[in-house]
Amino acid sequence: MSNGAIQAQGTKFEIESATSGTFVEIGGVKSWSGFDGESSDIDVTNLKSTAKESRTGLQDFGKLALTGQIIYGDVGQSRCRALRASAAVGNMKVTYSDGTVATFSVNVKSVPESGGVDGVVEGSINFKITGNVTIVTS
Repeated sequence: MSNGAIQAQGTKFEIESATSGTFVEIGGVKSWSGFDGESSDIDVTNLKSTAKESRTGLQDFGKLALTGQIIYGDVGQSRCRALRASAAVGNMKVTYSDGTVATFSVNVKSVPESGGVDGVVEGSINFKITGNVTIVTS
């Protein structure tokens, strides 16, 4: 009996190509972390307050980092580098192994890489999520 947990293996990350509405997979991904944003605090303290008062600001979905192999011939990775170079906003789609799909807009912040003896070139693609994240369950 399944408890509803989503298996990570099989998750697919895609970025919209230069052709609107067409998404290409970002290859070489081994792991990811993100959706780590936090709403800001709005200070509403005034001279009649007896303690600090605050309200919650707008939600912030934070950042997303994809880590894995750097593959210069990969269409998805190349598109991410092009978006970083142009400072343009891109659209992403994450399809989880259970069919759930998350779509959102991003700024590509950096694409650092590293390597060493007995290894392949690895790195990460680091995004800042801008706007809302839409999740459609399967």
